[in-house]
Amino acid sequence: MYRKESYSARSNLWVGVDIEPSPDYALVAEACQAYGGRIEAPSELPAAIREALEVIQGGKSAVLDVIIEKEPEASYFSQ
Repeated sequence: MYRKESYSARSNLWVGVDIEPSPDYALVAEACQAYGGRIEAPSELPAAIREALEVIQGGKSAVLDVIIEKEPEASYFSQ
């Protein structure tokens, strides 16, 4: 979330980067000896969060790569 006084909020322009193709962050996590999960459907999220929390409670780091669709004409700063 951007602060109200930021350039992005004042101009209604999102400042960021789209990386194509998108990295597989779950695979990056696994390469770093962490748990990596990839979520492609909303219905997968509750179970993935439970699993990641169990991993964390066991002392290991966890990354959930949640795939979302970007709305092409969406405003990132609704009033």
